[in-house]
This record gives sequence, C-alpha cells and structure tokens, in this order.
Amino acid sequence: MGFQCLGGKKKVTFNPIVETFEYVSWDDEVEDEEENIAKSIPKMSSSLEDQSDFDDDHEGLVVNDVYEGDGIFEKSRKRRISGSAFVNPLLNPVTNISQWKALKAKTTTLLRPNSPRRSPKYFGRRISVAQEMNSVRNRNSNVNPLLNPIGNLAQWKALKAKTTTLLRPNSPRRSPKYFERRISVAQEMNSVRIRNSNVNPLLNPIENLAQWKALKLGECRIMEGISVSGEVGGAGGAYSYNALKKLDQLWSGICSAQTVVQEPQQIVSSIRGIFDADDKVVDTFDVLVCGGTLGIFIATALSSKGLRVGIVERNILKGREQEWNISRKELFELVEAGVLVEDDIEEATAMKFNPNRCGFEGKALHHYRPAKLIEIVKKRFISLGGVVFEGYSVSSICIYEDAAVWQLAEGDILSSRLIIDAMGNFSPVVKQIRCGRKPDGVCLVVGSCARGFKDNSTSDVIYSSSSVKKVGTSEAQYFWEAFPAGSGPMDRTTYMFTYVNPQPGSPKLEELLEEYWDLMPHYQGVSLENLEILRVIYGIFPTYRDSPLPAAFNRVLQFGDASGIQSPVSFGGFGSLTRHLQRLVTGIYEAINEDFLDSYNLSLLNPYMPNLSASWLFQRAMSARQQSNVSPDFITELLYVNFQSMQRLGDLVLRPFLQDVVQFVPLAKTLGLVMLTKPQLLPSIFKQVGIPVLLDWSGHFFMLGYYTFLSTFADPVIRPLLSSFPSKMNYEWKRRLEAWKYGAGLDYKR
Repeated sequence: MGFQCLGGKKKVTFNPIVETFEYVSWDDEVEDEEENIAKSIPKMSSSLEDQSDFDDDHEGLVVNDVYEGDGIFEKSRKRRISGSAFVNPLLNPVTNISQWKALKAKTTTLLRPNSPRRSPKYFGRRISVAQEMNSVRNRNSNVNPLLNPIGNLAQWKALKAKTTTLLRPNSPRRSPKYFERRISVAQEMNSVRIRNSNVNPLLNPIENLAQWKALKLGECRIMEGISVSGEVGGAGGAYSYNALKKLDQLWSGICSAQTVVQEPQQIVSSIRGIFDADDKVVDTFDVLVCGGTLGIFIATALSSKGLRVGIVERNILKGREQEWNISRKELFELVEAGVLVEDDIEEATAMKFNPNRCGFEGKALHHYRPAKLIEIVKKRFISLGGVVFEGYSVSSICIYEDAAVWQLAEGDILSSRLIIDAMGNFSPVVKQIRCGRKPDGVCLVVGSCARGFKDNSTSDVIYSSSSVKKVGTSEAQYFWEAFPAGSGPMDRTTYMFTYVNPQPGSPKLEELLEEYWDLMPHYQGVSLENLEILRVIYGIFPTYRDSPLPAAFNRVLQFGDASGIQSPVSFGGFGSLTRHLQRLVTGIYEAINEDFLDSYNLSLLNPYMPNLSASWLFQRAMSARQQSNVSPDFITELLYVNFQSMQRLGDLVLRPFLQDVVQFVPLAKTLGLVMLTKPQLLPSIFKQVGIPVLLDWSGHFFMLGYYTFLSTFADPVIRPLLSSFPSKMNYEWKRRLEAWKYGAGLDYKR
C-alpha cells in the first residue's frame, strides 16, 4: 500500500513497509555486524515522474543513491571509532576502554564559534599560548576540563607561567586612562602580581600581605595622579588618596560606639599671675588668629580698625582651587566690614549664572575664586601692618592675667591680648572644650570638578534624585549640588552630600565616592568617559546642638566653623561668616579696648541663637535613620512638600531659608501650610525625628518667636538708652540686642 502526493507535474510514491531486527552485540564478527546494520536501515523507494525536471532542480537528492555501494558500511565503522560530536551517541556509544583510548587519540579540540564576548584576536592569543607551552597540556575556558584535566603540579605551574591576563572591555565606570594608569602601576611593581577588578581572581589571587600593600599603593597613585599640587589647609582643601584615607580613619573613630571619641590633648591652660616676657618672645600683638583660610577675613577687618594682628597658619596661606558659591549681596558684607573694596569683588568673581533650581529665580548666584579672594585679602592685611607666620603650628596656649602666650611647635613664643581660634571643625582647642565628645550629626560630602560638560549654564542649590539607599551596612539619603566652575566654560562642580548620625556602620567617604561615580553621570546626563576629572573633593562637617560654642577660657574666642556658627544643614561656613563678621568685629574691638576679655564677656559674642538651634530639626528630618519604620521616599516627599509650600508663600519665605536663615513668621507659615496640605506626613515625622527631638525643638521654636518679639518691639526702646549706660553695661546690652536680632534671623537683607 502506498501514499500518493500529487502536486504540479510531480508524483512521489513512498513504501512505508519497515523491517525490524533483533539487537546484535559488539562482540559479533564485523561481517555479521555490517550485514545486520544494512538490514536495519529502512528501505525506501521512490518513483518520480518527469525525472529530468526534478533532477535539474534538486541535483544529488535521489534517496536510493545514498545507500548504494559498500561505502556506507566503511563510513559506519569509522564513525563508531571516532565517536565525535557529529555521530549519534545513542546509535554509536563507547562500550569499552579500548574504544575510549582510540577516541582520545583521535579527538581534535575545536574552539567555540566567536561570541559577542570573544573577539577573533582573543582566540589567536589563546592558540599562541598553547603553542608556546609545547608538550604541557593547556587548560583554559576554551578547553573541556573533563577531556583535558590538569594531572600534576608541574602542569599547573606551567599553565600559571604561560597564562596571559586580559583586561575587560571598557565599561561606563572605567575610562581608557584608568587602564593606562593600571598598566603603568603594574609595570612599576615588577614581579609583584597585581589583582584588581580586571584580573581573574581565581587565576591571579592575592597570596600575601606584600601583594595587598602593593595593590593599595597602586590605588593611591591612581587617585593622586588626578591632582595634588593645589592642596591647602581647611575643609575640602585636600584631594589626595592618602588624605582621603586619613579622613576616613578619623571618621571611623568618630563613629565608634564610645560616647567620648578619645581623651583630647590639653592645649590651653590657665596660669595665675602676670606674664614675664623673656628672650624667646618673638612678637607681641593685640590679636593672634590661628588658622588663616577663614581667619584672614576677621584679621584684616580688625587690622583696619588699628589693632595689631598676627596670623599663624600651619600651611601656606592661600585659598583652595574650588570656588565658593555665594550671592553678591552676602559678599558685600566684607566690604562693609573693611575687608575688601568693591573693585576687589569684581576681580575675585569667577562667573555668575542663572537660573538655579530650588529658588533664586531672577537672581544670579556668583562664584568667587578662594585662591584669588584670599590673595587679595592677604595683600590688604599685610599692607595694614599685619604679620603672617606660615608653616607654624600651635603647641600650647598659656593664659595669664594680662596676656595669652602662644607656644609654637618650633619653639618660638608669641604673646597677645586675645587669641581667636579659627582652626575649623577639628580644632584641638574645641576638642578640649568639648572633652572629645562625638558630634550630634555630621554632613558627609564628596564630589569633583570635571571638564567636559556641554550644557553648563545653570546650577542646583539642592536636588535629590533618589530615595534612601543602602550603603554598606547603613542607609543614606543623597542630595546634590552642582554649578559651573570658573576654570573653563565646560568645567562643572558637582557635590553629593548626606546627613548621618555618627554610629558604628556609618558609610565611609570612600564608599560614598564609589556611589558618586555611579550616580553622577545619570544625575548630570553625561558619561564619565567624556569627562576629564580635575579635582576630587571630600569633607566631614560635624555639628553640635549646643552651638554656637561659648568661650570656655579667658582671652580665647572661637570663630567660624570652630564656633559652630554655621547652619546644621550647611557644609560650609563662609556664608555665615559674612553675615556675622561685622557684628563680631565690632564686639571684639570693644572688648579689647575696654579689656572685657574674660570668658563671660567673650561668650556674649557667641550667644544662644534659637534660629540656629531650630535648624537642627531639618538635619534630623533629612537624615536616614536605621529602623525608623518610614517609607524610603519619606525624606524626598517631605522636602518636596516643604519647598512647594515655601514657593507658594513667595520669595520672602523661600530666599532666607535657602541662605540658611531661619525666621519665625516664614517658618510658622510653612509648617502650617504643610500640615494643612499633607497631614498624613505627621505620623512619619514623629517616627523619623523622634518625640524627644520634637519636644526639644518646640522649645527653640518658642524662643525663636520670643527673640523676634524682643528684636521687633524691645530693641527700638532700649537702643536709644545705650549711650547713658556705663561702659560694661553698654557692652553687655549691645551684645544682647545683637543676639535678639541675629538669633531671630532679622539680620537678613533682601
């Protein structure tokens, strides 16, 4: 019986009859085996109409011709011996050791076809390595390890000696210059085997401590190759990898479980009696300022009033390369204080730009080059008779009844009537006053200045592009700031910062830098491969609730970041310095003239300010807390609602807040509008900041309103009477009136 398929001119008939036979073992004679195989093959016949037409179209496809002749049996025998991947293993299995050995002798190892992850040159290098190894059996990713295993230690050592390590293709996180530096470092290390993310850790593991140290040395050279020549003193003035590691070590100590980080060194000591000058006294001043980066401003202002002022700076007194971002109005405070003239501002201006996200619509921000600005102020300071001691550091300060004596580490002695501590957040004098207590909060900042930004005309005052993220064993909420740099039209500075509570497991600066390199390209819409990194920036900015810091010693006063006068949500004290400079210069000048240099009268210059204390709630709300049971999007949602409310209330509310000035009426309006529009946020706020913090903040909020009332209504009544007061009472009441005004944020000028 047959089946006929009709189609066009052709008709094909198939014979479906198939004969079956019993299984014949491999031990039978070859002739019987060949005969059985021949019988087991289905016989097919075909009859073709219009044979000539079919053969013309399908030459060589006649089925019967395939099985004609004795060649099929010879081919079958050869296939049974070779056993390659092209023979059906079910029809032709290996059944004994002799067949296996024959298979091994005949096997030819084939490379896999090229895949998207393997270029032709890759296989060329592999074959070259195998040829050089001669009789040594090569085992790599292209050889089947089951067919070609390593049999002894000699083969393993030979393989290790011949293996060529290949770098991965460039990824978005690694620029070509990165690999060039890696190769250069590896060449300098000679025989030391380097292991990094581009080397297979299984083929090239770290075997001893020397190799690990060499690897870390390579990392240091890579980062330091960016820029270290412009390092200066002050926060954010260092760029090298070594400085980063030292700062991370300091930060790890702060995050320890101990309440007191370490027992501070006793720098300041009080001695009864009168100072008896000797031959070691180099010079005598009215005021000595320790720390010149920001101290140069108050030193110049005091010199302009006729006081003899000296500056002691551990490094060379110069500004860092990174720009200061500040409005022109704030910088004019320096003109009013006698530090600059108006033409100096134009000379120090790097550039201005507009618009700025999060406010300042219609107002342009200005960038001022610290290096140029401090150079101008330094020249003015010297022209006014000021003296600069560069490359000197403090060893001890002895307070006598008539003088403060400064013992330098180099052995020289300086004496003055007043010492101003402008050594910043980590001043040894501040550590002594605070008894080594860890800060209540910290702002961690990382960033860079890079070249290659095509769209570079706007800035971000504050921006958040994500919810709370996991960093190591802790969590962090990232915020961004970005603005054009004055070093070139395509140069741009970007900061990533976060607020944390110092505790074990807090993220390190090095970890934040890794996050920064991952997130910054997406934030700015650029690729790292298209950027030239000019500088890497990082810093730690601790804050304390009991700020500003009152004077703890006679004749010693904290200034700038050392006093804690800056806002807890700010990571730079230059803006607060410009606002408070005129007040401080006037008060210090009066204190020196009237000899009101005891700790009580000096503390009136750094008084309690409720607007500064009220800002603590903002930092706490913007800090990601462990196990706070709030949504990861809570912080960004809260900020969005607050800024939206302030924008609805107008510039009189928004602009002071963006310049770190908190006022009672704008704050009350904002909080009221937030509670009316988003009351569902209140439970999350309680969870995020905690009830004790809210109760403490409520007291500062009440005092903010009280200071506003006193400055608005009591000040106009008391001020006309000051001239009739005795000198000491006059001094004290002036300081109180200033505390009311500045503590209520009413010093803000539109």
